Amino acid sequence: SNKVFQYDIPTDSWTLLTNLPNSQGREQMRSTLINDSTVLLTGGISSVASALTHPASTYVYHTNSNTFTFTGNLPNGMINHTSTLLPNGEVLITGGFDGNAALEDVHVFNLQSGWRTLSSFLSLAVSAHRALLINGKVYIYGGFNIPLFQFSNHLDVYDPVDDTIMPLGTGPLACSQFAMVSFNSSILIAGGNTLLPNSSFGATDEAYRYDINSNTFSVLPGLPAPRSGTELAGIGS
Repeated sequence: SNKVFQYDIPTDSWTLLTNLPNSQGREQMRSTLINDSTVLLTGGISSVASALTHPASTYVYHTNSNTFTFTGNLPNGMINHTSTLLPNGEVLITGGFDGNAALEDVHVFNLQSGWRTLSSFLSLAVSAHRALLINGKVYIYGGFNIPLFQFSNHLDVYDPVDDTIMPLGTGPLACSQFAMVSFNSSILIAGGNTLLPNSSFGATDEAYRYDINSNTFSVLPGLPAPRSGTELAGIGS
């Protein structure tokens, strides 16, 4: 779809606001709220002349004026990337799939200065991975690599102070499309798609805890059933 809608809680109703730039619809696009009136839009799939394309163009949507501002092209269009708001108001983009291969690139968006591409990369080019901000840093885990057809168990961290991606090691579960949530100084990783013992691809019920302070993983009781695409919500501490 190329439509932008607004949901109003008091009236429990939807309002059509505008169309995406060039009236070009996108599927699997990422939107990240930067502040109360600014949303960054990246990635997605579009259909042009009956062919699927991955647009590299990025935009900021302004809620106050119901308008878009073009914010430049990334080196590749992509889907299944991560988009994480940083404490300083910048947005970190990692990995993704450009229609041919998974990506290892890392980009940062700044409202004033635009895009920059880091000189450091993910440990493995992946899509359908996860990124989580905790204690001021972004922890990036897992994913799937094409054309290797390989699940990743690599753990990387982005430090805004150094503006670099650094490898932290590997975890016990190579997976994609899993749940990842923080609590205290730990990260819970659960479920996802993985390579099963019978050498087929499928969902797992495995769950692990990563301790940030000790950089170690520990095994947790499994989920009630294997599942992928799961979302978790942290409650309390």
